[in-house]
Amino acid sequence: MKNLPKAVTEAFDHVKLEFPKGTILRRINGRFYVYVQKMNWLKKERRPKLCSEYIGKITQDGIFVKKAKYVDEISAARAVILANGGKVIMPEESKIKINNTVALDDTERKILMSLSMNSRIHYSKLALLSTLNRKSVGRNVQRLVEKYGILFTEEINLEKLNFTEYMVFAKFMGFKKPAPELLKRSLNQQPRLQLAVLSKGKYDLVLYCVSESTEALTKMLGDIRRNELLADCNARWYVTPLSPSYGFIPLREKFFELLKDRVWHRTKENPRPAPGELKAREFAVLEAFNSDSSASFSKTDLANNLPHGSAYMGYETLITKKEIIKRPTISLTTLNAKYYGVIFVEFINQKLFENSRSGYRRYVITRSGLTDKFSFISDIETPNGMLLILPVFEDGGLERVEQELRELLKGVLVYSLAITKILLGSIPNRIFDNTHSSQYKNLVENGDVIKEESPNYN
Repeated sequence: MKNLPKAVTEAFDHVKLEFPKGTILRRINGRFYVYVQKMNWLKKERRPKLCSEYIGKITQDGIFVKKAKYVDEISAARAVILANGGKVIMPEESKIKINNTVALDDTERKILMSLSMNSRIHYSKLALLSTLNRKSVGRNVQRLVEKYGILFTEEINLEKLNFTEYMVFAKFMGFKKPAPELLKRSLNQQPRLQLAVLSKGKYDLVLYCVSESTEALTKMLGDIRRNELLADCNARWYVTPLSPSYGFIPLREKFFELLKDRVWHRTKENPRPAPGELKAREFAVLEAFNSDSSASFSKTDLANNLPHGSAYMGYETLITKKEIIKRPTISLTTLNAKYYGVIFVEFINQKLFENSRSGYRRYVITRSGLTDKFSFISDIETPNGMLLILPVFEDGGLERVEQELRELLKGVLVYSLAITKILLGSIPNRIFDNTHSSQYKNLVENGDVIKEESPNYN
C-alpha cells in the first residue's frame, strides 16, 4: 500500500510480529483496518476459500486497537482510551529506568535471553523455550520491548569483513580540554569511529575504532588530532588492537559508508564478486538489520528496490555461508545504570595469570543482576592484558568488581576508568546465554565444568 503514514507503517510492522501469517492492511474511507487471511475448506462445495478475519484497526497516530475478542478487560479499556485521544501509562510500560537488581521471572528471563541470542527467533520456537502458548508470545515480547526499551540490532564479525578493531586512549595534560559537544560534532564525521566516551581516571578520552588497514587508522587519528579542537591541546595518545572474547560494541550507521565501495556491480570484466565484495542484497541486509534486526525481509527488499526474496537470500548467506552476521541480537536501553566503567587487567606474570584464569572465566559468566555482568571484554596488546567494559548500578560498584578481579587473578595489575559521558555510539546490555560463550567453552575443554545441553535458538 502506497503513501502510508509513517506511524501507521511502524504500527503495522509491530502487529505482524504478533500475527506473522497472512496479515494484511486495508485502507477504507481514510481509516486503516488489519485482517488475517487464511484458507478455509468448504465441505459442501468441496473447494478452498480465502477468508479474511478482522483483528483490529490502526489510528493515524500509530495506535493498534485490537478487536474485542483479542484483548482482556484492561487491554480493552486502554484501547478505548487511546482510540479517543487519551493516554495510558501502565506501571510496567512507563519510561522510568529499570533497576538492574530487580529480579526477572523465569518467563521474562527466557524471552530476553532468546532474543539476545537470536532477535529474529520464530515465535513458535520462542513459545517452546519460554513455556508460553503461541498466542501470548507476541504480547509478552511487545511488553518487554516497551518495558526495557529494547533495541533490535546485530552482532557482526568484523574480521570476516577484513576490519581490525582498535581502542584509542588519550590523556590531556594541563587545563585545556575540548568542549564535549564540539568534540562530539567533530568526531561524528569519522565512519571508522564507533564509540567515543569521556572518562575519569588514567585516560580522559576513549575511542573504539574499526579499520581495514593501519594506513586508514593512522590517517583517521591524524585527522582527529589535527582538528582545531584538539590540535592545541597537550595530550598523550595510545593505540592498541583488540581481540574481543565476550560481548560486542554496536556499529554506528556511519560505518556503512565504508562498505558501500565494497558492493559488487556486475560488469563484463567482473562477472562475479571478488573476495571481500558484497552483493547489493547482502549490503542492504547488513545496513537495515544494524538499526532494526526485526525488520521484515519484504520491507528490506522494498526499501532497497530489490526483487522479492533478495533480502532473505542475502541474510542466509551472511549468517550461514560467510558468517559475517554472528547473530541478530538486542540491547536493553532503559536500565538504571549510574555510569559505565572500564577495567584494565595488565599482565605482569603470565604463568601466575594462566593458573588463576579458570576462576576468572567462571566469574565472567556468572550473572549477578538483570543483564550480563560485562558488556564487552577484549584482549589488548598495549598494555599486554585485558579490557572489560561494564555497567555500574550502585555506588562503589566499579571498585567492588575491581577488587573481586584482584582477588581472583594472580600476576596482574587491575585499575579502572569511570565513563562520565558517551559522546558517540552506545554500550549494549543483554542477557547472553553464557553456555555459548568462549569462556564457558574453555572451562569445558579444560575439564573445569561438565558441559550442559545448550538450547538451539535458530
